[in-house]
Amino acid sequence: PSPPALPVPAQVPGMSTPDNNVPILPPAKPTPAKSKKTPSKTKKRKRHPEEPPPPKKPMAPFFFFCDAMRNGRKEELAGKSITEQTKVISTWWRAVPDSGKIPFVEAYNTGRVKYEAEMVGYTAAMAVFRAKFPDWGKEEMNGPAAG
Repeated sequence: PSPPALPVPAQVPGMSTPDNNVPILPPAKPTPAKSKKTPSKTKKRKRHPEEPPPPKKPMAPFFFFCDAMRNGRKEELAGKSITEQTKVISTWWRAVPDSGKIPFVEAYNTGRVKYEAEMVGYTAAMAVFRAKFPDWGKEEMNGPAAG
């Protein structure tokens, strides 16, 4: 037995119906390819060769946990992409009670203290840099000089 015939919708201009009463749709319009890169709204400021680099911020407690889990449970995470690994590790992180997160929070706090100490040195070094190059960066901040 053949399947029951489908009802024929009203004729739309440009569409044809074959003998089996199934409408033939026009070919789909190709969608434009989306660019993966989004244009930046602001340009990154160029650094002066003598400008001191800023210190890096400490990792969040979750990332300390990620490092520990990736090193400790390699067999469970084998064959998975980094994204899949992070999804699995995030479920483990949510299951850990607050008391189990203490070592990772302490590692973050240690990193934060180190970062704050480095920021004091960086701020002092930037003050020396600005004294040496007082006009550096002012054009980029205010736009090109008129004239």
